[in-house]
Parts: sequence; C-alpha cells; structure tokens
Amino acid sequence: MVINRIGRRGLITFGMTVMLLVFIIWTICSAFNEQRNFTDHPLALAVVSMIFLFQVGYQPFAITTMPYVVECSLFSLRSKTAMIFQFCGYTASFFTGYVNPVATGSIGWRYYIVASVVLALECAFAR
Repeated sequence: MVINRIGRRGLITFGMTVMLLVFIIWTICSAFNEQRNFTDHPLALAVVSMIFLFQVGYQPFAITTMPYVVECSLFSLRSKTAMIFQFCGYTASFFTGYVNPVATGSIGWRYYIVASVVLALECAFAR
C-alpha cells in the first residue's frame, strides 16, 4: 500500500539500509558472544532479535525489486528480463542454501562480514 506513496526506489534503498545496519549489529553481537564462549544470554537474544529485524528491511526490498527491474527494461525485453531476474534469484538461493552453512561452519561469525560487505556494495550501487 505504500509503494505508490514512497516509490519503489525509496523502498529498495530503505530495505537495503535496514538490512545492512541490522547485519552489522548481528555480526558484532555474534563476535562478542563467541569471545565470551556463548555464555552471554543477552547477546544471544540480541542475535535472535536481529534475525527477525532483518525481515523489516528484507520485505520492502523483496516486494519492490521484481516490478522495478521489469519496468526499467524495454517493453520487448520484459519477459527476458524477468527470466534473468528469476534465474539470478534461484542461483542466489542455491548459493545460500549450500554454501552459507559450510562457510559459517568453517569461519563462524566472520562470514557475516562478507555478507555485510555485499550489502554495503548493494547500498552503494542502489543509490
């Protein structure tokens, strides 16, 4: 309901910025919790709350990207653009489903730094 008031680009920028800020807090809390041998329960609760707060940024981003990408392409190329967009999304889902658990198991919370850098790059290019 707010897409027409705020605009697609505004929601995409808002969503990416919120995701980046939440992920930075998530990374810091995970790092401190690991340093304390996972005994600090408030830090654990902060990490869990960041997982849910991540959705506050993800939902506006996810809802607006597909229409924005398709509308920005030429009318004759819209179906191909939608197909490429979906292919990239499914490829990213495959990556996150199979690579992220291995990387997180190997280097722990440091892998969150990689995700934070990717989100920062997305924020920089989206503006």
